[in-house]
Amino acid sequence: MSATILNRSYFNRSYFVSFVLLFLLSHSSSLWGASFSSEQVDSLLENLLRGDYYVSFEAEELTIHFSHGEPQINRFKVGKLKPHKMRREKYAIDGSVEEIIVHDDELQIVSYPKQNIVVRSPRNKTGVRADEKRKLIDLVKKNYDVVFVGNAVISSRPSVIVSINPKDRGSRPSYKVWIDHKTSMPLKTETYSIDGSLSFHSTLSNIVINPSFSQDYFVIMVPGGTVAYEQPPSSSKPQNEEKKLKKLPYFNLGGGYELKESLPHEKGNLQLIYHDGLNMVSIFSEDWNKDKAGFLKKMEASSGGIVERIREKNFEGYYCNRGGENILNFISDKHRYVIVGEVSKKGLVDLAIEFKERVLGK
Repeated sequence: MSATILNRSYFNRSYFVSFVLLFLLSHSSSLWGASFSSEQVDSLLENLLRGDYYVSFEAEELTIHFSHGEPQINRFKVGKLKPHKMRREKYAIDGSVEEIIVHDDELQIVSYPKQNIVVRSPRNKTGVRADEKRKLIDLVKKNYDVVFVGNAVISSRPSVIVSINPKDRGSRPSYKVWIDHKTSMPLKTETYSIDGSLSFHSTLSNIVINPSFSQDYFVIMVPGGTVAYEQPPSSSKPQNEEKKLKKLPYFNLGGGYELKESLPHEKGNLQLIYHDGLNMVSIFSEDWNKDKAGFLKKMEASSGGIVERIREKNFEGYYCNRGGENILNFISDKHRYVIVGEVSKKGLVDLAIEFKERVLGK
């Protein structure tokens, strides 16, 4: 499996979850009550998909990722101007700028000052069609409970706390969001892994609402000697790739997962992205010849127990617990299939068995 596919999977999943949490629960003060009715949750999720910012602001942001060994701490300065302009600066421990991202509704520019590199890429216009919005709202409600937890003060601003828990507890991550009472913007978010441990934390501080941005705030000044890269707009898939996609019927899967995207890759390999409204699962396929057949068995036999052999219902595969995104591999018809997601072992096995029976017909 190539690094290209893995990187794209990580980006898609991270972007999707961030998108959902970032726009989640922006609504009027009428929603601040002891519980949310079904109609109120509809309104909350409707605003989630609005596709713009709640309010113009400047702030400092601290994020901590706990899923991979030692906590990864990142510090940012963020400025957002309604409806679509954003500037985000990432700082190193010594205070130097590592990365600057500026974008509006059509173009994104990323600058890496230390490497003297700038990348320009087009952005798809934000917003979701009404029918797609309704489907996503129903999918989130099908798989998650949105619950009022209490009140708190974050960065000197009164907020309410909302918990978003999977109906099937322990099967996938849960989320908690602190929402500004006055502006409805998220001030703090937390993600909890399937074992209940904290895996991600984000907090805004030193918040200024409706600041006066300078005229060049959303412009990146590029010094001489900088190498510029231009990424082309995404184009429609070539005809031969469209034919590859039609070879298999890509069903929605159990556990509330629906097919979101199909991404063909070189050499006929394929990535399928499923989601349950918030959480993402990716399924990769790649050619798997006899020379590679002993690879997983060697990993199983190695010290440390890297993988666990799974045998269930005429299914055989190999499971790897990575703490965050877990992995399940199985072989079928000279192809290896890899399922990656922050899903419990049982959840991944159930998805693999269903995928093999329904999609592959094995």
